[in-house]
Amino acid sequence: MTDPTLLADTHLASRFTPEEQAERELRYETARDHLKNLNVDADVADNPETETKPTDTKPRTNFILVENKPYFQVESGEGEYTFAHLADGDIQFIDRVGDYEPQPLPVVNGKPLRLVLMPDVDVKNVKLKTPAELFDKLKNHLTRYVDLSPLDFELCIYYIIFTWFSALVNVVGYLRLLGDTGKGKSRALKVTGDLMFYAILCSGASTFSGIARTKEKYKGTPIIDEADIAGDASHTLIKYLNLGFERGKFFIMSDKKNPRVQDIFDPFCPKVIAMRKPYEDNATEGRLLSISMHETGNKTMPIILPDSYEVETQQLRNDLCLFALRNWANVDGHRMTDMAEINIEPRLKQLGMPLSIIFQLWPEGEARFIEYLINRQQEIRRIRATSWDGTLVNTVIQLATGEIDLPQEFDKYKVDRLPAAITPGMVAKISGSTAKSATKQLAGCGFEVDIKLCHVDGLDKNMTVRAYQVPDSKTWREILSRYYISNEDSTPEIPKNLRGKFYQEITHITNITQKDIPSSPVVDIKEGVSGVSFMPKSVISVISVINDGPLTRLTPTDTPLTDADNIPPEEPPLTPADDVEPDGLFDDLEPWEMEAGVTLGANGERIIGGK
Repeated sequence: MTDPTLLADTHLASRFTPEEQAERELRYETARDHLKNLNVDADVADNPETETKPTDTKPRTNFILVENKPYFQVESGEGEYTFAHLADGDIQFIDRVGDYEPQPLPVVNGKPLRLVLMPDVDVKNVKLKTPAELFDKLKNHLTRYVDLSPLDFELCIYYIIFTWFSALVNVVGYLRLLGDTGKGKSRALKVTGDLMFYAILCSGASTFSGIARTKEKYKGTPIIDEADIAGDASHTLIKYLNLGFERGKFFIMSDKKNPRVQDIFDPFCPKVIAMRKPYEDNATEGRLLSISMHETGNKTMPIILPDSYEVETQQLRNDLCLFALRNWANVDGHRMTDMAEINIEPRLKQLGMPLSIIFQLWPEGEARFIEYLINRQQEIRRIRATSWDGTLVNTVIQLATGEIDLPQEFDKYKVDRLPAAITPGMVAKISGSTAKSATKQLAGCGFEVDIKLCHVDGLDKNMTVRAYQVPDSKTWREILSRYYISNEDSTPEIPKNLRGKFYQEITHITNITQKDIPSSPVVDIKEGVSGVSFMPKSVISVISVINDGPLTRLTPTDTPLTDADNIPPEEPPLTPADDVEPDGLFDDLEPWEMEAGVTLGANGERIIGGK
């Protein structure tokens, strides 16, 4: 529709041809549509003096801690809310905590939208359950509507209870339900999610902005269905999940309407996620306490949830709220299960330890939870092993051990039926990638590429090639623990063809102590004039076993090592082969044979000297 103001001045209008006038009108309509897309009222844009409706600036929240005393928002009627708290050993209600008022639910068509699930004022009338009684009641409820293994049932129960105490810790893992269509993951997500601490109902179709802003408004547990995000670590929601496992890591974005203004989101909170496939980003996978779903064989399982379900879940939310109020002072957020001796990776320990605070109330559940963590470690390793990184790592190991055969063109590098070295060309040939791509991925997994001397069939002299190597036993153990899958319980020894030129056997660190040195300081041979510098009097003494011998702590009375002492032993010089032509198997590198007069530099370049 033509803007009347464009035609009000007939003299102005007569200055333009019909085509020019039509173009002006089109630009005007485009500008109006753009303003509407930015949620800016077009009338306000046309008339800047138009007043906007004032917004509610009262501080509101649904949960608050005051001197470690919790206040939980509860529903007191349709669209009415209050805070429940413990006073003089009894549950009482107040309408305001300091300056904070309850956070109302959004209203749609005149009725509150149950976007966030919360307890109600009947929390005052329920009977306090003992930990064992609450566990049994939750288990009976879950088994009525979901089909899981006993260990998975227990994990769900532990996580439900943990979310109500999660404000006491600084790290949280996420509960993930993984399974294909028809395996019950959405049902399990609803039945478990409805009992979480202020469940915030989301879906994978929700935008990042919607999820993040809703979580900022309501303190709770996002329940995200169909969370199959096609993307890696650069995806916005993936970043949000990766940051949200630890308190104090904020997500900052510029306001699209005003780039000078930043929106700050706090992603820290427990989360429950349902999805069909594992995340492409291994960092996200490492933040998940995962349950693999299976199609139920229980014919008594209701296909549709009965009407009584909502009543049951509301009663359980009240039970959980009362349990948290009564036991809050009995749970120490810093007192966690010691997992030092459990054979799982540090990240999984970091996720499991915060959840273990509930075992202060539930000691008998600790052993079962540790059993779950060990099983989860194996699952994470399987997921990594099937990733691109894991595929390359296992290809290198299987080539080195002879589990898979070399491509025919590399048979000449075999010595006693095993390859003398594992080269980028071999891995590229088997994996279908390029040598450069494979090397880049394997470098992030712990492998190094260095020049290696090896035997070649048909030649009287040895040949040097670029080969994958492992620098020490610690790196080898880390590679195995993260990516290697085997039916054997024992850890395989590193094959000789993967050992680096200066391979070290690092056993363990036995002791780290802080000491004050009253007299002369300890010598640090790493830097300074002639390779010597002095550390402050307060030093850290590390005793480690390397090559079956302890590291030496030097004082000024000892003879410090000089640069000459660190020179590696001389190797026989190398010369280019007279009778071997480059075969193209190792990119642009040529083979070299041992002969006097020629050596290789640090980067493998030829250094010619006199004989």
